[in-house]
Amino acid sequence: MRKTNTTVTEYIELYEQEWSRLMAKQHAFASCENTDRSILTTWTLSFNSLRSQSDAAANLLMLCSFLDGQDIWYGLFKPILDSNIVRNTPFVDTEVPPWLADCIRHKLDFKENMGLLLEYSFIDAKNESSSYSIHSVLHSWCFHLCKETMASMGPLALMTVVCATFSEARFNRFLAMRRLLPHCDRICSTLQWLLREAVRNEKDLDPISFACHFLAHLHLDHGKSEDAEKMCLVVLTGLEELRVPDSMCMYYIANTLGGMYLKQGRLKEAEESLLRALVGFQKHLGPDRGLAYGPLRELGDLYSKQGKMEEAEDMYLRSLTTSEKSLGFDHLSTLSAVHSLGKFYEKQGRTEKAEDMYLRALNRLEKASRPGHELLPVVMFDLGCLYSKDECKMKEAEEMYLRAQATYEKTYGLGHTGAIGTRHQLGNLYSKDSCKIKEAEELYLEALTGYEKNYGPEHISVMTVKHNLGDLYSRDRSKLKEAEEMLLGALAGYEKIYGPEHINIGKTKLALFELYVCDPCKLREAIEMWQGALVCRHCENEA
Repeated sequence: MRKTNTTVTEYIELYEQEWSRLMAKQHAFASCENTDRSILTTWTLSFNSLRSQSDAAANLLMLCSFLDGQDIWYGLFKPILDSNIVRNTPFVDTEVPPWLADCIRHKLDFKENMGLLLEYSFIDAKNESSSYSIHSVLHSWCFHLCKETMASMGPLALMTVVCATFSEARFNRFLAMRRLLPHCDRICSTLQWLLREAVRNEKDLDPISFACHFLAHLHLDHGKSEDAEKMCLVVLTGLEELRVPDSMCMYYIANTLGGMYLKQGRLKEAEESLLRALVGFQKHLGPDRGLAYGPLRELGDLYSKQGKMEEAEDMYLRSLTTSEKSLGFDHLSTLSAVHSLGKFYEKQGRTEKAEDMYLRALNRLEKASRPGHELLPVVMFDLGCLYSKDECKMKEAEEMYLRAQATYEKTYGLGHTGAIGTRHQLGNLYSKDSCKIKEAEELYLEALTGYEKNYGPEHISVMTVKHNLGDLYSRDRSKLKEAEEMLLGALAGYEKIYGPEHINIGKTKLALFELYVCDPCKLREAIEMWQGALVCRHCENEA
C-alpha cells in the first residue's frame, strides 16, 4: 500500500476481486492449498503492482521460480550473454529475451531489479553475500503462476543453467560448479513438463535433451551418479511416453548412460546402452560413420575391463577409423581416439605402441595449432606417466610433466585441477630421486592445498596426496610424526570413501606397518596394521 500509494478502501476492493479470480483458478495452486487465503491474495496484488512498475523485474522473479530458490546470484545469469559460451553450446537454441539482457547486462542493473523484488518482499538477501533466496512456498506459487502464463521461462531457465555450467567448466572450477547442482536438480524436477510443452508447441526436443545430457555430466563429475542417471532416464522415459519418433537425442542419452554404467562397473547395462547408441547413430548416419566413434571407444573400454583384449582393440581401431573417415585425421575427436588407443596399449604393457600413439596425437595437436586445447596437456601428462615407468627415461618424463604443467597454467591458471594433478605426479617422480626430496615435498604440499581448495578436504585425491606425503616423510627420521599424521589422515579418508577393505586402505595400512615396526613402543599397532593390510589384499585377490 505504501509502495503504490493505495488507500485501505482500494486495497480491500482489489483484495476481494483478486480472491474471486484466484478461486476460479485454484487448481493451478494445488501445492499451495495449505497457504492462507490472505497470503495468496496479497502475493497476487503485490505481483500485479510489481508488474505495472517493472515488467523486467516481474519476469526475473518468474524465471527464478524455474531455478533453485535458495541461491540466486548475478554469476548464475551473466554467462547467458557471453557470445563465446552460447556459440560453443550448440544445444542452446533459446534466444535471450531483451528484458533479461537489460536485467543482467551489468551487475548494477541486476542489483536494481533484485532491489525492487526486495522492496516487495518477494526475495530475501543473504547476510554477508551477494546472493538472494525465495521462500519455498512463495517459490512454488510463482512456479505454478508461471506455468499457466509464461511457459517460455522453462527453456530459458535450462539455458541459464547450461551456460553457467559451461562457463565454470571451461576453467574446471569444481566448487563453483558444485554450487550449480541444486539448479540442475530443479531443472530435472521440471523435465517432464518441459518435454510435454515442447511437444505441445511443436518445438524441437533435441536442444532440451542434449542440454540434459550435458548437465548429467555435471552430476557425474561431482560423484552424483544416481542424480545423473535419474536425469537421463527422465528424458528417455519422457520421450518414450510422448511417443516421440526415433531421434538422435535418445542415442546421445543412451551413450551417456553407457559411459556412466561403465564407470560404475555395471558392465551388462553399459554394454546394452552403448550398443543401443551405436545402432542408433549408425541407423541415422550410416555404418561406422559420424558419432559412432563415441560408443565404439566406450565399448573398447568395456571389453578391456572384461579382459576381452581382441574385441577391445577392434573397437578402438574402429572408433579411430570412423573418426578419420567422418571428421578427418586432424580433428580433435580423431586425436582423442588416437589417445585412447595409446592408453589401451599402455595398460597392456605395449609401451612402444603406446608411445607411438601418444606422440602421434601430440604432434598433430601442435601441428594443427591447437596449443590451448584441453587434450594437449592430457597427452603430455600421459606421456610423462609412460616415461616414468622406465628408469632410463626419467628426464623425458620430467620434461613432459613440466610441459603439461606449463600448458595447464598458461591456459587455465595455477588453480586448474589438471595443473594440480601434474604437480602431484611430478612430486611422485621427484620422490624417486634422493637429490630431489625437497622439491617432491613442495610439490605434494602444493597439490594437497590445491585439491582441498577445489574438491574439499574429503576427496579421494586429497587422500592420495596425504598417503604419498606420509610415505615421503617416513624416509626422514626427523619427520616420523608428520608421516604418521598424513598416513592416518589418508586411512580415515579412504575408509570413509570405500569402506574397510579396499586395496588403497591395504596400501596405507602397509605403509603404517612399516612406520610402526621400527618403533619398539608401537609393535601392537604395527601388528594391527599388518593384519588389516592382509585382509585388504585377500579381498582384492578374491575379487
